Amino acid sequence: MEEQLISAVKERRELYDKHSIDFRNKMLREKAWEDISEEMGMSTKRCKVRWRSLKDRFTRDYKRKAVSSRASSPGSRKWKFYDDMKFLGEFITPKETWTPKQPKPDLELEKTVEFIQIPAPSSDAFSIPPSPSDIVSPCSETSSSRRSHSLKQSGDQEKFLEVTVKLIDILAKQIDREEKEDGDPFEKFLGSMMKKLDFQQQTSLKMEILNFAYKRISEILDI
Repeated sequence: MEEQLISAVKERRELYDKHSIDFRNKMLREKAWEDISEEMGMSTKRCKVRWRSLKDRFTRDYKRKAVSSRASSPGSRKWKFYDDMKFLGEFITPKETWTPKQPKPDLELEKTVEFIQIPAPSSDAFSIPPSPSDIVSPCSETSSSRRSHSLKQSGDQEKFLEVTVKLIDILAKQIDREEKEDGDPFEKFLGSMMKKLDFQQQTSLKMEILNFAYKRISEILDI
């Protein structure tokens, strides 16, 4: 039964390909489940529940396998339907999982900054001004010492620029990762619109949305 259900869903990308335009068509998805229900000889609700269970199991195993491969540790025994459902792999993004051999993602920026040695300002900037008796005539400063001082300043500037570029690159990667982990665009849009209302209006609208959603979901799942 599971093999037949997996095969039936695989032929209908609108049920699992979130990048497909058909995936956003609720009526098309419901029609697909009705067709699968007829093929399986089971109710639509039972087909959905069984598929959700299979998908959840595959997702867990797929992510665990990805983590095991990064940690170079042997994986557990392969689930018998794993190969049949590998077509879902390209639609699953394994979450970053911390392992003893892998630094925690949240600490990546802090640790990188911690071990970057930023050159300290020249001690000349904090020195006490010399007394008139200690002032040496400019003629006494040799050309070699001037060149040495100039080279030191140039080297410090190069180190500072190198560190700055590294920090900018790290911050850009952090921002990019956070943008990819953002929630559903629909939820973001709804949240931005809700912010335009006062607290009482938000509460009232949330109750209306929840009641409507519960009613529609109950109708779809025949609860």
